Amino acid sequence: MSFLFYATLFLCLIATVIFVTGYIKGVTGAVADHRSQADSPIPEEKDSNYGIAILAAVIVASAIIGLVGVVPEMIYAGPLLAIVTATMNGVAFFVDSKA
Repeated sequence: MSFLFYATLFLCLIATVIFVTGYIKGVTGAVADHRSQADSPIPEEKDSNYGIAILAAVIVASAIIGLVGVVPEMIYAGPLLAIVTATMNGVAFFVDSKA
């Protein structure tokens, strides 16, 4: 097995741990919040500033998909982006103040 395989495996394990712990924290926080507020109205949603990040993610993903046909090494960028995406989803549970 190559170094690249073991490096990717290590990153996957870290991403899995972060995602699962964040998911558990988010779910337990949501259940506890639901149980503590019986029939309370849904609060107004605040404006978020994630539009730029979402736009950047779409542009980067499109560029990587396009570059796969030009630069063969970019085939590794797709799985790496999937690992980073799973990690950031797990981190989002920790960043959320209500979780």
